[in-house]
Amino acid sequence: MRKFLKVLPFKKVFVFLFVFLYTLLPSLQAFGVVLEDYALDDVSSEVDVSEDILDEGISDPEEIAKPTWVTSEESATTSSPVVLGEVYVYPNNSDVTVVFSSLPEVSSTLTIKTVYLTDEQVEATNAVSNVAYDITTDMVDGSFNYDLTLPKVGDSNKVVYAEDVSELENAKDISNVIEDESSLKIEGLDHFTVFVVVNPNLAGNGNPSSDTCQTVGITGDPICYNTIQEAINAAQFNGSSELDTINIKNGTYNECLNIAGENIKLLGESKSGVVINNTSCTSYGIHVYGADQIIFKNMTVIGAQSSYTFKIANSTNIELRQIIVKGSYNTGIDLNGVNGAYINNIKVLNTVWGFGLMIKDS
Repeated sequence: MRKFLKVLPFKKVFVFLFVFLYTLLPSLQAFGVVLEDYALDDVSSEVDVSEDILDEGISDPEEIAKPTWVTSEESATTSSPVVLGEVYVYPNNSDVTVVFSSLPEVSSTLTIKTVYLTDEQVEATNAVSNVAYDITTDMVDGSFNYDLTLPKVGDSNKVVYAEDVSELENAKDISNVIEDESSLKIEGLDHFTVFVVVNPNLAGNGNPSSDTCQTVGITGDPICYNTIQEAINAAQFNGSSELDTINIKNGTYNECLNIAGENIKLLGESKSGVVINNTSCTSYGIHVYGADQIIFKNMTVIGAQSSYTFKIANSTNIELRQIIVKGSYNTGIDLNGVNGAYINNIKVLNTVWGFGLMIKDS
């Protein structure tokens, strides 16, 4: 009854108006009909508003306020330029979020892409999984600041980044990672890159500030040492029955190394982050002699200033992977009398005398 009383008088007014216009100005007949129809529709919608349509989720204010994305299977881009304070939740993984704390006068859209790493990239970065996130905008690096959250996997509490997926072998650490039960947060970032969640450093047994940790066998507990050579000596003492992996944290090590054992792997945390400085060595920088199954991976070596940097002789099954040698006085890497060698992704730069790489009687 309420609806009838509300509609009826209003309809009469428009009928009267229609008749009046038709009498005075016949050419407006069609216009009058449109007005009458519109008025009736308007009354109907007014009545509908009195009903509770929010229960149906038609005009939920929270849903309307959420930022919208243009999505694909592996990426998403905001449909409009980003704004301050908005929480941008990656539609393909809600644990990945971006919040801007400062922006240039003209901002741009934000794109987040899921990147799947190769086995070599996982190994090179010590990633906890093969998933990384490539986050980009058209804004100039340094013109904005933002906070980023990433999913925490297992005991992961560390994030590395690179400007491009192809540069992950030289990934750099992010130091200001805030950890909670389910996520890792980095505050105040001013550039967009590829971000990878990686395994934490091996914890030391009794000396948490140690620089290198030696693991005996695949499942052995780590024992940490203050120098790389100390870890090498311990590995040689253990014998050759199991692979001894020496995990080297990022940092600079002013050492000259000697290896004559078997089944030893020296694994740097990252190629650019682990720097072995041989400049104080009066002989070879890294000397491997009469050894078997020795692996060097992920490190930068500053060359010896009076001799060879890597001198590997009378040995078998040697691997050199993802290594940079800089400024060696004599040949950067010398293999003499080596039976079985694997060399991959090696750079030798600025050698003073001799060769970058020399292989003889091998």
